[in-house]
Amino acid sequence: LFLQSLFGSLGDSFTGALRNQSGEGVVLGADARKNLSGSVITPNAAAAVSQVDGVGASGPLGVGAFTILPEGKADTSENLVAAFLFGYELGKPGAPPTLTNGRLPEWPNEDVATAGVSGFRGGDTVRILAAEGTTPIEVKIVGEASDLRYSVQTTLFVSYDTFTAARYASNPAAVGQPVFPAALVVTARSGTPPEQLATRINANVRGVEAFTTSEAAAAQPGVASVNQSFSLLLVLTVIVVLMVMAFFFLILNVQKAPAFPLLRAAGASKGDLRRAILIEVCAVLVGGLVVGFVLLIAGVAVVRTFFPATIDARTAVSYGLYLALLGFI
Repeated sequence: LFLQSLFGSLGDSFTGALRNQSGEGVVLGADARKNLSGSVITPNAAAAVSQVDGVGASGPLGVGAFTILPEGKADTSENLVAAFLFGYELGKPGAPPTLTNGRLPEWPNEDVATAGVSGFRGGDTVRILAAEGTTPIEVKIVGEASDLRYSVQTTLFVSYDTFTAARYASNPAAVGQPVFPAALVVTARSGTPPEQLATRINANVRGVEAFTTSEAAAAQPGVASVNQSFSLLLVLTVIVVLMVMAFFFLILNVQKAPAFPLLRAAGASKGDLRRAILIEVCAVLVGGLVVGFVLLIAGVAVVRTFFPATIDARTAVSYGLYLALLGFI
């Protein structure tokens, strides 16, 4: 369960910002090979996507890595934070729906930040550092949202105008040139499944590749490798746990075997013996699960001091019931 908690949290840290935005589909440039950071959407492609039957709304999504200085910190290298900016047009798809505090941006130079990150709290004003000789951009954090990281970095959702200004500040030579988005986020009209919408876009618009939001997140670089590695670890862990449980209860019964005939001779029924064994198995399993859950909570609490690990209650309960059932078997 501890590995499962790390696994789920690491997946959210890689692609949570892309997965947890209000769009039902994500359109990338075909040349990007499914990589959000390497994608560019031209105005012609954006216009063509918006005309596809079934598209309810669409909006640009700018993505870029920037250096951020939290509020109240001196401008020194140890205080600087690497973060991603996700820029979307206010009122269009792309806003984070997982707010835990505050509100969404309503004006330029406002943002929603990853919840629980030191130095990025609601009400703070952070500075997006610029090229030498260019004034940094100040952005006020008006809200916090959960599961909002990209590539394991803190992520800020800002208006597309703010994203454009940040691009110009980091590269003054590009001022006046258009800043193309990395992706389009789209919502489907009522009754159109997102999978069908992605298929229609791919069939009707050249030079782009459309996915459902979950497919786009799963396709990002490194996600598949992490999933395979942790899946292998989880399978091996389950096998080891089952082997330990099986041998433990087998030895327990083998040690009691000489006493069974004596108990039967003294008048105990087969049902009495079965109940005695099951009560002991139940005590061991329940006790083990209780101790395991306590250690799980303590372990995740320690990890959360440097990594946003969380416990999925549904997964924890289902694993506990699964292991208890196999223990009885």
